[in-house]
Amino acid sequence: MEILGLVEKIFNWLYRRFGRWRELKGFYEKAVREAEGSEAIKRAALEIVRSDFFTEFIQSPAVSPEQEFSEFLRRLKGMCPEADESAIVGFLEKVYTRLATEMEAHETWDKRGDEIKEFLRQRRQPIEETAFERVPEQRTYLSHFSDIPRTPNFLDREEELKRLNEWLKDGGQTVSALIGVGGQGKTYLAAKFAEECQQNGWQVRWVNFPFTVEQFLLSIASEMQKFNDPYASIVGDPQQPYEVRIDNAIRFLESQQQPWLIVLDDFHKATEDEWQKVIALFDRYCHKTKILLTVRREPEAFEEVKLPTGAHEV
Repeated sequence: MEILGLVEKIFNWLYRRFGRWRELKGFYEKAVREAEGSEAIKRAALEIVRSDFFTEFIQSPAVSPEQEFSEFLRRLKGMCPEADESAIVGFLEKVYTRLATEMEAHETWDKRGDEIKEFLRQRRQPIEETAFERVPEQRTYLSHFSDIPRTPNFLDREEELKRLNEWLKDGGQTVSALIGVGGQGKTYLAAKFAEECQQNGWQVRWVNFPFTVEQFLLSIASEMQKFNDPYASIVGDPQQPYEVRIDNAIRFLESQQQPWLIVLDDFHKATEDEWQKVIALFDRYCHKTKILLTVRREPEAFEEVKLPTGAHEV
């Protein structure tokens, strides 16, 4: 009897450790297959559920349904660039509606089902549509970007420029930095590089720190208005969810025909923790856009948000 009891305990432990996660993944896969939507979107959604998204977001108790949904939406739009956004959002809402119903019927997952149901109730409409309706379309956003500094007496720095151009062609590395003590010419080198990028067809924007995240988002919203992007009102609205504003800013930059380079000069003067999150999100989700920092020393943010280590030190 003792052996049987031990076996039962081991079985229960194995189920709690592994079986329930397989059960949960099964809920998601079933919801994706049964939700109404195009086959292309369904295939992409199934691939996402079976990827690291499951362990990083679905399994994590620290991730809320809103954060999970936002990440799912971001990945799905990235994998289905030709699909209509409203179709993607509508499909995902149907998936989560089915999830909530399925989970409520299982004792192990009923609490999570209630949380998803409450999240859906609060959403009522897709994030983009809800947010867009809250902001007057006629509002004009002011850009806080600066002009690229002039470099009339630029010294020969061909080796550093060569390394920067190699980084520019590296599709796997979004963020890089020029690191050194004050007075070594980091800003001049970045400015010369920015000028060359601009001459080669890049959209270049320059940021002088100190500079707030809010100023950055308003500046992006201003750029979006120049391109008649309808979601400028989301990025420029401080009342919108933070993740949604960043998501739409990245979507805009990545959708442009010309690639964008954003230079963050004197990044060591950044005082907001949110900057670390912004850089991390850009590093993770941008492929065409490039972010170049100039810093007097390697900031703590580099290690914390795991930015690329291939920084160009001067």
